[in-house]
Formats: sequence, C-alpha cells, structure tokens
Amino acid sequence: MEALEMKDREAEQLRKVPVTILTGFLGSGKTTLLNFVLKARHGYKYAIIENEVGQIGIDNQLLKSANATAAHTTEQVVLLDNGCLCCTVRSDLVEAVNQILLKADAEAANAQAANGTTDAPAQKVLDGILIETTGLADPGPVCKTFYVEPDLRERTRVDCVLTVVDACHFLQQLSRSRSEDAVNESMQQVAFADKILLNKVDAASAASLQEVETTIRSINALCPILRCSLAKNPGELLLDELFTAQGFSLDRILERMSEKPGEGSWQLSTPVESSDGRRSKRAKTGGFLRASRHDAGVGSCSIALTGAPLVIQRFIEVMSALKNEHALDLYRYKGVVCVKEASGELKQAVLQGVHDMCEFEPRGDWPDGKEPLSQLVFIGRNLERDKWMRLFTFCQSGVLDDPEDRKGGTQA
Repeated sequence: MEALEMKDREAEQLRKVPVTILTGFLGSGKTTLLNFVLKARHGYKYAIIENEVGQIGIDNQLLKSANATAAHTTEQVVLLDNGCLCCTVRSDLVEAVNQILLKADAEAANAQAANGTTDAPAQKVLDGILIETTGLADPGPVCKTFYVEPDLRERTRVDCVLTVVDACHFLQQLSRSRSEDAVNESMQQVAFADKILLNKVDAASAASLQEVETTIRSINALCPILRCSLAKNPGELLLDELFTAQGFSLDRILERMSEKPGEGSWQLSTPVESSDGRRSKRAKTGGFLRASRHDAGVGSCSIALTGAPLVIQRFIEVMSALKNEHALDLYRYKGVVCVKEASGELKQAVLQGVHDMCEFEPRGDWPDGKEPLSQLVFIGRNLERDKWMRLFTFCQSGVLDDPEDRKGGTQA
C-alpha cells in the first residue's frame, strides 16, 4: 500500500512543472548560465523568468524577434529558437508564471493539432521554469508563492533553490563593510541553497577553492557543491541533473535522511560538538556547525533523538512555536521523525520548511524492529540548539515540564 501511495505521489509530481529558483551575488555567473540555457542546443525546453529591476539581464540579442521562431504573444513572453521561453518580470510573479503556463498549453495544443492527436495526452513542452531572483537575498517569499497560490500549486512544484557562487570573490563579498542591521546577501543566498554552483574555479587556486568550500559548509552543511566554469565550459553541466535536485520533495528528503550515517546529504560535513562543548546522550549524531567567521549568527545545526518516539501532538506544538517565533531566522529546515500517535502506533513522518512555511506529512508505519530515531536539520541565524534540543527531548515523554519551554524564544 505504501509503495502504491509513493508511486501515486511520484506520478503527481512528474505531472507538475518543476521550478528552480536561481540566486547569486551580482557577477557570480547567473546571467551566463541563463544565456547558455537560452542559446545552447541541449534539447530541453525551459521557461526563464528574470527579475530585471535595473540590472543588466539576459542577452538582449536573444529577445529580438529576428532570433525567435514566433512573435511575441504578450509584451513579456518570447519563444526562442531553441524552444525555451523567456519572461521578464516587471510586475507580478504569479501573473508571469501563469503567462508561461498559458503559452505552454497553447504550444501543446498546436503540436497535438498538427499531429492529429487531439485526444492524446498533451505533449510535454516545458522541462522546467527557472526564476532568477536578482537583488533578493531571501528567496523564501518566492518559494512560498508556489504553495499558497492554488493555481500554481496545481500546475507547478518548487524543485530547488540553486545558488551561483563566485569562487574568486565570495570571501570578499562576505567580508565587505555593511551597516549594523544590513543583510549579508551572499551569506543568505548560500544558506537557502539546495545546490551550489561554485563558478570561476578555473581562475582560483586550489587553496582558495578549499577555503571557499569550507566557508560555504560553515553556512550550509547540507547542500552539494558543484564546481564549474560557466564562461569557459558551460556545456559540462548536465542540465537535467542541475535542475532536478528535488530539494523540496518530502519523499526525497526521506530517502536521503534514511541513508547510513556519513552517506546522507543531511549529515553535517564535520563532526562537531554542541555550542556549549557537550554532546547530549540522545543526540548521538546531532551537532552544531559553528557559523562562519564572517557572520557569527548564521550556521547549521542538527538534532538526532534516539530511544523513544516523539509524541505527535507535542512535536507539532513545538514545531509550530519554533516556526512562528523564529520565522525570519529559520531559512531552511528538514527532518524525518518517528512519532507516536494517540492510538499508540509508531509512524514515520517527514517535514521541510522555509521560514514559517512548513510541510509535515506521514510516510507510513515505522519499520518493525528499527529503533526509534528522529533527525532534524536547521539552517539559519541565531539557532538555539541547546534549548531546541531540550524541547524535542520533552516531546519524547509528551510532557513540556517548564511553561517557558513551550516557547521557542530566548527565555530560559
């Protein structure tokens, strides 16, 4: 039954158009990547939405009708000669995505009519939508849009946040002078990422690359890092793998976090102790990865609880408090937990979230004979691991002893 449910979910996800949110500091190589996607004969059909707010955007020559196979259907959507669509956002993101979907539907209908197969399933005309978030350090609101808008939720799914990092200038960007309350854009973009493209590696030394990757790991311990040289060898990138990270897929999170310790991408890259120098007996694989020296408030922490399941009502209560009271500071979080229902049955459940948007769904019975294990990973600012560890430990007994511990705030 569970296998059939998983197949149904996979089929439902495949039916939806995957959305990749592209971030990166100015000059990191985002536009180079987008121009390659638009020009190259790679055989895929992508739609690109560019946030063109006073910035130099996609190669203007690509948008001239002389290089397109069809005239503009609106002022903003263009079909390019490699089959990709481009939409320059000057107003509303939802409207821009809807325009692209309408264009895709029209192309599918025309293709069916031309082949005389109007009763057959629609031809796939889009392999994905790429959204460049120029000028946005926090892609969270963009991600949330695809969950709260019914039409977009029905037709699309967020696949991942892809961040392009300039290997030559990243450390300088992190360290540049800012006002006290200013956002460190480069750091936030890395913290939100499901995958990092470390660009311009051909121009950086081996020692410099190692330092950059170590710094990235201190900010985001989860995401894979792919080295590349977009200007010289963009064709080395496998686009089908690049734009199918499944960073928001609960089933993929379950798969990754069920791997053996040391193999799963959820693991902190370095075995480290908690912030007070001690390890909890229950947190056998949990730890706190200290934040980068460039910003002591941003980092990753993991919590692992063994020995007993989490009482589901208490777990939901604690997670609700954390995400509501720390919404701005919680950039990304993921987990697989063993929960105990009111009936006494043990279930497996998966969660993933961005800020205060959290998905939490059951994934069948807890495997017979397997010791209860709950694993959570948080990325963000001002992560209070010791306090949160205590809260989740209380969830194992179902009792939050101290009223103050019901809160996710700084009270102790």
